[in-house]
Amino acid sequence: GDSEQGRGLRWKATPLTPNLAEYQHQDQTDLDRHGWTPLDYFEQYIDRDLMMTIAECSNIMSLYKSGEPLNMTVDEVYHFFGACILMSCIRYPTIRMYWSKALKITAITDKFTRARFFKLRGAIKVVIDHDVPEDLRMLDKFWKVRPFLDRILQGCLSLNRPDCASIDEQMIPFTGACPCRQYLPMKPNPVGIKNFVCATADGIVLDFELYQGTGSLIEKVEEPEGLSLGSLVIERLCQTLHRGTKVYCDRFFTTIKGAQRMMEKELYMTGT
Repeated sequence: GDSEQGRGLRWKATPLTPNLAEYQHQDQTDLDRHGWTPLDYFEQYIDRDLMMTIAECSNIMSLYKSGEPLNMTVDEVYHFFGACILMSCIRYPTIRMYWSKALKITAITDKFTRARFFKLRGAIKVVIDHDVPEDLRMLDKFWKVRPFLDRILQGCLSLNRPDCASIDEQMIPFTGACPCRQYLPMKPNPVGIKNFVCATADGIVLDFELYQGTGSLIEKVEEPEGLSLGSLVIERLCQTLHRGTKVYCDRFFTTIKGAQRMMEKELYMTGT
């Protein structure tokens, strides 16, 4: 591996005179967000077309499974997401407490009865299951939420690329059934889905890759032979960065071969 190849190296003191490529971003244009509402920012990642897809797929799958119409509307999908965002900001021990007399949040209770919210929560879909072929299900472990992930990624990729970026891993808390669920005891949220993220210094996500195994990363990287998992992630998440960008990461992503590959692309990595 990379660590074995580096054991024979010897360091010596020499003047540091790096010849770094100048950061280039001529093709970037700043998006005018003057007058944007919170909904405009939300729809940069999750737009009305996706909401229509969710309503359609949820209604079809609910009728298919239960024989009863769900009658979910696009506006109701918006309200559902809004309720989920509120619940993530104002946390109660149980979801039912948001409808309690003493603690209810009217922004939620005015839009849904408790029974309706739970019904939507159990029926929400972004694909029609029987339209997804078996071979695609085998290739993509996140096929049930792929349109949702792709639309969020589209919003991330629409952002301007800065001259400095950071790459790290995060855990998306999740305790439900998922073939990619992992347990990392050192993380604040130890159980969930591992996500590799490229972000700005302000924490704005530029790109991400949900971890499905090394094989899925190999398919998305040119000449992956001999690269460790960390180097594969660096290669994948640097694909949209501009020449001259400086990338910061921790030791998991820092390998000699990976750094050499970055230098060849005039991307400059600083790792621990």
